[in-house]
Amino acid sequence: MLERFGLDGEAAAVYRARLLAPEDPDEALAEATGLTVLQVRDATDRLAHVGLVTPLEASGDGKAVRPRSPEVALSAYLRREEQQLARRHAELQAMREQADTFAEDYRCERDRRGTEQVEVLATRAETVTRMSELNQGVRRSVRSFVAAKYPVEVYAASLDEDGGVLDRGVDVRVVHPDSVTGDPQIRPYLAAFARAGATVRSAPRLPVRMVVYDAERALVARDPHDPTQGAVVLTSPGVVAALVALFDLVWRQSVDLLAPGERAGARDGDRPPPADLELLRLLLDGHTDESSARALQVSPRTVRRMIADLQRRAGATSRFELAARAVDLGWLRL
Repeated sequence: MLERFGLDGEAAAVYRARLLAPEDPDEALAEATGLTVLQVRDATDRLAHVGLVTPLEASGDGKAVRPRSPEVALSAYLRREEQQLARRHAELQAMREQADTFAEDYRCERDRRGTEQVEVLATRAETVTRMSELNQGVRRSVRSFVAAKYPVEVYAASLDEDGGVLDRGVDVRVVHPDSVTGDPQIRPYLAAFARAGATVRSAPRLPVRMVVYDAERALVARDPHDPTQGAVVLTSPGVVAALVALFDLVWRQSVDLLAPGERAGARDGDRPPPADLELLRLLLDGHTDESSARALQVSPRTVRRMIADLQRRAGATSRFELAARAVDLGWLRL
């Protein structure tokens, strides 16, 4: 009953017995509670620690104590705990203020460097961190050349992170080289990204790895062939405008990843990408979103986005209807 106060059943039994018979010696309390004298004294020490009994004077092998009223003792204990929580809250508030101050100093320093029009990111780790910050701050548009080919898991991870940008209504346009869009293992992730709202295109070659945010900042790889060399963030209006013009030129010559009609819905005989079909099989086998995500090595949010896209393609309004439509369309066989 007093577990929240750090006391077990033995201590609660001894406290109750002392309240009923405050003058009884430890031996009588042991008989009343069914405990040993040693257990009674150990429990009494714990009661004293939280202020439920008050030590008086030495008496034989034990110590004389007087129980305190639970109304008084427990209320006093709670007040002490509340005071400690208040102090901890004040400490956390001070920590939050220090963190905000540090972050603001960092932003000011970053913006100061931005006025110098070139921010150097010396390593790949710095580049990844800065890209995440820019993704969180972008408001209107993203224009990206993904000039290199990466492991499949990179595309799976970016599908989840970049999906958050799409959720905010940002216009995202991405161009990949043909060698990437033609890869059967990578293409399903690019197609899922396109069906989530991005416009994905393919071109024979790309001049550089770059991302332009809101036509205001451009992140450009320092070495297009070696991502470990980091990148630079450019804010000079003239330079950024030139990079946007370069993107528009390549964009007009590129080809949409999805064929006409693929984004809008499914026709009889159309089959979703292998990853989507595997997800359908997992769902039919009774897997949850979380277990399906583990099997596909993506996040649960990506799984939910893939399901929503499959429902749109199949013209289904529920997961149950999606399963039936998948069979009708020949996507799956029971």
